[in-house]
Amino acid sequence: MRYMVKTHGNVKSFIEKYYSLPLSSGQPTLVLRQQANTGFYNLFTYQQRAYLSTCINSRGGSTVTAPQFRRNRLIYDMRLGRLFPWLVGQGTIRDRRCLWAHLSVPLKNLHLKMLTAF
Repeated sequence: MRYMVKTHGNVKSFIEKYYSLPLSSGQPTLVLRQQANTGFYNLFTYQQRAYLSTCINSRGGSTVTAPQFRRNRLIYDMRLGRLFPWLVGQGTIRDRRCLWAHLSVPLKNLHLKMLTAF
């Protein structure tokens, strides 16, 4: 988990920067998923590990792309209560923070362990 401030919310660029995974080459392939009432997340595998990565927004659903993040900010940040603090220089009109969740599990014996757990 990383607390990101003044971010654009692009999970792919977080992964490339902080984990040096070669996502720009097209491998591994990110699979975008959406969970109702929760938001978006990416799934992918790389070097015998399965990954889940998302940007948990302070308000609204989780996002993985910059356009999703901007849309979330437009919907949830443009409130009258945020206008006055912004006008007097004591706050920002948009909240560009997110908690980046990047989780992984080894693929080796994953299916066997899952089957024996039930």
